[in-house]
Amino acid sequence: MIASMELVRELATVQPGVPVLSLYVRIDPRDPANTAETPKWLVELRNGLREVTGAANLEESRSQRLARRDLCARAEREVLELHPRERARGLAWFIAPDGAVNRRFTLQLPPRVTLVRWDDRPFVSPLIDVVDRGRPTGLLLVSAEAIRLLHWEQGRVEQPEQSLYELEPGEWRDYDAYVGHPGRPPAGMHVASAGRRVAATVPH
Repeated sequence: MIASMELVRELATVQPGVPVLSLYVRIDPRDPANTAETPKWLVELRNGLREVTGAANLEESRSQRLARRDLCARAEREVLELHPRERARGLAWFIAPDGAVNRRFTLQLPPRVTLVRWDDRPFVSPLIDVVDRGRPTGLLLVSAEAIRLLHWEQGRVEQPEQSLYELEPGEWRDYDAYVGHPGRPPAGMHVASAGRRVAATVPH
């Protein structure tokens, strides 16, 4: 699931009635410390979960303390069981002991740090930072014969429909007008275009 500002606002207003475990895991393999046998993100995640597990709260019942401990153990186990593709460069996960909240985001733009928070509501500030850094942006790829328009958002690049154009003097020609249609292969257009360019440059 891609984190959007709408989802962040939704999470920020959740009132589950029970505490929520918020996890941010910076798994980015570009960090040298994450290439060790025990990567830095795992050490920091375990340390954060250990702090939450051992936190003293006189207002909690024994059953609530056990639920908090079990939730932390489950969170560590499930993060480790994720396929590397599901972990990507980072994770944001919000989960309550009774399942009232359970949202996990795979992030191509990693959070700035790994942290664990136990609070009455989801801790969304680091996710706001990720969404802000990953605001949608248009990319323009230009070659000698064509222009390709791409959409970049939160570390993901997509090519929208009708986004490839042939360069012609004074005009852009939409490749979608002929690409993929029987009897009108792209190569034919390239040959014709090349022929016109040669004819225009050869002296008569």
